[in-house]
Amino acid sequence: MTDVENGDYYLGLYLVEDVINKQASRTNSELHKNVLRTSLLEGAFGKSLVKGAVSKGKTFVESFSIPNMNADRTKIKIVGIIWTKVNDKYRIFNANISNVSIPASIESFISDAQMNVFQSESGNLVLEIDATKEISNAVIQVTDVTGKLMVNQIASNLHTGKQRISIDGSFSTGVHIVSLKNGSQITSKKLVIQ
Repeated sequence: MTDVENGDYYLGLYLVEDVINKQASRTNSELHKNVLRTSLLEGAFGKSLVKGAVSKGKTFVESFSIPNMNADRTKIKIVGIIWTKVNDKYRIFNANISNVSIPASIESFISDAQMNVFQSESGNLVLEIDATKEISNAVIQVTDVTGKLMVNQIASNLHTGKQRISIDGSFSTGVHIVSLKNGSQITSKKLVIQ
């Protein structure tokens, strides 16, 4: 957060989904974007973050889980809203939306490979992969925190052992998620570019 004056701030996290349903008075089904499925924190306006002034750089950490999610993850998003309460009325102070398909953790899910990522002096990203067996048809993806896909690169025929792969691109400052996908398995790392 940045410097803000005294206030009453709440964090709401909401699961939304793109769904196709019939629309009233129409015969065809229509796409409805960002339909609210549920609130991930207790209450409509979420959980109280802070009462009073908030200094620049203050961070808050919240965790939650989504039990029994069987929907297509490409159609699911999480909306985060910071509400401010003024005269018993809630107003949006700030908001963000993120695709659920972005891994929230940086744990490894591919049992056959460990991965590290860093930015080289030239600005390219470098993946260090240590594979315990050959992996064919892997895909490297880089997204920003909003879920915008910045790189989608094939990494075919990764050999056993350590190897480096350079990823060309122009990467802005901020948090990026670098993923190595092999079928339904995925290994992801968070990279902060300054």
